[in-house]
Amino acid sequence: IGFCLNRLFLTLLSPAMQTSRAKAVVEWVSANPFTVLGQSMHYTTVENLPSGRLAEIASELETLDFDPTSAAQKHWADVLKGLLYLACNGLDEAHSLVTPYSWAAPTAFAGPPIAGSPARQEACYVHAMIHRREGECPGEFGSGWNNCGYWLGTTGEHPIHQNVFDIAKEVASGSSAPLVEEHLRSHGTKWNPHKFLEFCETSVANKDADGLNFCQSVCNKEWRVLLDYCTEKISGCK
Repeated sequence: IGFCLNRLFLTLLSPAMQTSRAKAVVEWVSANPFTVLGQSMHYTTVENLPSGRLAEIASELETLDFDPTSAAQKHWADVLKGLLYLACNGLDEAHSLVTPYSWAAPTAFAGPPIAGSPARQEACYVHAMIHRREGECPGEFGSGWNNCGYWLGTTGEHPIHQNVFDIAKEVASGSSAPLVEEHLRSHGTKWNPHKFLEFCETSVANKDADGLNFCQSVCNKEWRVLLDYCTEKISGCK
């Protein structure tokens, strides 16, 4: 997992930034996995967001420069930056970055839509992950869980899903919890993100320690795989 993240991610940045902003953020996220417990969102412009919400390391993201050379690279870079903000508790910042690529109408917090983006599916995926982190908290359209379900449907099947399923099996192999094993069996032969969402919601509602540990581990590893995928898209590495 994350086999080429450091190599690819750092090559997208100017040399002066490689050892400071980018490396520091990636290493911090790796050492500080995010939770699956709900985090409230504000649904306002970045300029009007309250202070004190973000992990301190998120300040490194403000001037993170991917130096895109095309519109397509700019789209992927915004999605990638959204993923980094998501892991640093910046749900609203991530939301503002991916909404123009995933939502077909203008919003007060993110501006006009950008139609036809090659990064649309990944923007929808990150959009789903944002609302999954919002969780039980009320949002624009019901709870974060409800909104996540919509965006998972919009994302559809994604190339990393089989990888995520393999990861989930690996995580579950270290657990003897019957509910976790039963959950994985319910997927059948391929990853079902809606079933995983339901399991996360149930685990949070029931405060089930085994379920919460499983969900947190899978969510963080899924985040890393999607980060790698978007990095490859920007760099052209296959």
